[in-house]
Amino acid sequence: MILDERLTKHFSVRYGTGKGLLGIYPSGRLVCAGVDDTVRTYGPDAAEPTRALRHVVATVGVVRTKDDWGPVLTAIEVLMHTIEQLQRPNLP
Repeated sequence: MILDERLTKHFSVRYGTGKGLLGIYPSGRLVCAGVDDTVRTYGPDAAEPTRALRHVVATVGVVRTKDDWGPVLTAIEVLMHTIEQLQRPNLP
């Protein structure tokens, strides 16, 4: 749990020590990382999965039921998998 600049508590999903990828406020409101920030942190291949996550977050907006989580979890898993692949060293 973290506090934002307005001292609002919320949960943040991060990958490693990078910036937050997804934020969830107590009200259920969702926020997510910007494409530029994600690309700057993880590289250009993270752009499309970040756009997909942003689209889902914009569509869902506020989690009200357990059914709202499905698309959100799928999108965050794809982004985190992409980041994991980008951070693995190239093996011979």
